[in-house]
Parts: sequence; C-alpha cells; structure tokens
Amino acid sequence: MYGKVARETEIEMFARIFSELSDIDKRKIMNLIDFKRKYKESLHG
Repeated sequence: MYGKVARETEIEMFARIFSELSDIDKRKIMNLIDFKRKYKESLHG
C-alpha cells in the first residue's frame, strides 16, 4: 500500500512541475520519454 501512495505522490509532483514548464521544454521531455519507451521496446521486442 505504501508503494501505491508514493507512486501517486510522484505522479502528482511530476504533473505539477511539468505544467509549469514552457511548451518547448514540455516537447523536449515528451520526446525523451518517447525515445526511452521505444528504446526499451527495442531491447525486449
């Protein structure tokens, strides 16, 4: 149960910080997330 609470707090913190970024920075972060997701898929795919 503690892990779930910590995870929700992480997500809320990320959402709050992310919402304060410029559009350019948001795009850069989303590109990085997409790159990391695709890289992980390529290792397991």
